[in-house]
Amino acid sequence: MRSKGMANYIAFPIGLLKGFEMMEFKEVSAMLSSAMAYALYLNGQRFGDLEQAADVLAIKFHDIDDAYDRGEGLYKFYEGSPLVSINTSIVFDFYKNEKSDSEKLVFAVYCGLRSILGKKKYTKSNNKHLIARSLGFKSFKDLEEIDVPIYWRDKYFSTPNKIRYHLTEKILINEISLNWGMKYYSLRNRGFYFGFNISQESLVLNAEMARKKNRLLELKKGKEEARQKALKMLASLPTNNRNFTPP
Repeated sequence: MRSKGMANYIAFPIGLLKGFEMMEFKEVSAMLSSAMAYALYLNGQRFGDLEQAADVLAIKFHDIDDAYDRGEGLYKFYEGSPLVSINTSIVFDFYKNEKSDSEKLVFAVYCGLRSILGKKKYTKSNNKHLIARSLGFKSFKDLEEIDVPIYWRDKYFSTPNKIRYHLTEKILINEISLNWGMKYYSLRNRGFYFGFNISQESLVLNAEMARKKNRLLELKKGKEEARQKALKMLASLPTNNRNFTPP
């Protein structure tokens, strides 16, 4: 039986989101049914008992053996794909209820964030990485290799101004931060930090500590490079040259 207080989360490969922006309601439900089957397979491997695996997910499968087999097929097909882990109630909401284009977009970005965050309390990312994950791709490089039009990429993320308005302001700040419990801290052109189970103060503190550490490392690296350059210059001088003036 499910442990008291255990959160119900569904884990599924980010690759299932490919083409999500063009899916009709029935296709969205089918995709999320696949996500639930994948999660059942993972839990079945973990617990060794399908009924317990389903109970932990808080899902009643019509044909649990068929769902497990479908999940196993998906596991093999998407091997190596980053995983999304989100609350079962969110999956059920999109599985049972038709959503608008903007609601689907927010859901996709949320899935992208969860796939980047993984099991960490907070992490650093950037817009390109998040866009790729939100569209079902592992990296932005993988996304760039796709020549066919991708509706959300072309409409919302094709220019820096569109990204700033649609992704940062409308989705990350006005939706996911406000309504989905995300803590967000931007470092301008150097990416952003985010997390869910962390306070805003802790997130900012960790981000600034990391930035200070990186600046100190860059300063140390710069000094070492200057030192090596100076040593190389000295080594090239005649040994009896005592009148050398540094540049």
